Amino acid sequence: MTALPQATDGLCSPPNPILLDGLRANQTLIGRCRSSAIDADRLQKTLESAFRRPVPRPTGDPNYSIFLAGDYLGVAMVASTPHGAYLAKLAVRHDAQGGGLAARLWGAVIRAHPQLFWRSRADNPVCHWYARLAEGSARSGPWSVFWRGLPQTAIPAATEYASSRLRDSE
Repeated sequence: MTALPQATDGLCSPPNPILLDGLRANQTLIGRCRSSAIDADRLQKTLESAFRRPVPRPTGDPNYSIFLAGDYLGVAMVASTPHGAYLAKLAVRHDAQGGGLAARLWGAVIRAHPQLFWRSRADNPVCHWYARLAEGSARSGPWSVFWRGLPQTAIPAATEYASSRLRDSE
């Protein structure tokens, strides 16, 4: 397995994404870059297609590391926080769902961030998938907070952070 590249400010869309371990899913490349290299309008279209409704625009946090699948077929957004890596978004365009692209994006994220936490609305239909991927979870208000690889002592603060975070582009 090759080392993962660091996020760069370079282009992160085809034809030249940074490959993660040579990942290809039906010729769909998965690259990693900083949020400043992302086409915000195309990202917005991907999120709205994935969630099948209008969503608020992402905050554009410069600390996001973006994992981009193909030509904006899917995206994962990971924020650097005082409590570790926080998965703010994992989304696959509606027309690309069902082919394993979310799992491939997840694999790229976990290779880069083996210690990770995230949240999902408790009524989100993909919570059962997240629960299988997580080492633990906690319910906090309307949120289910999940984690993987976090030290036991970091879990309470990470859970508090995730449950009190302003809404991402949901």
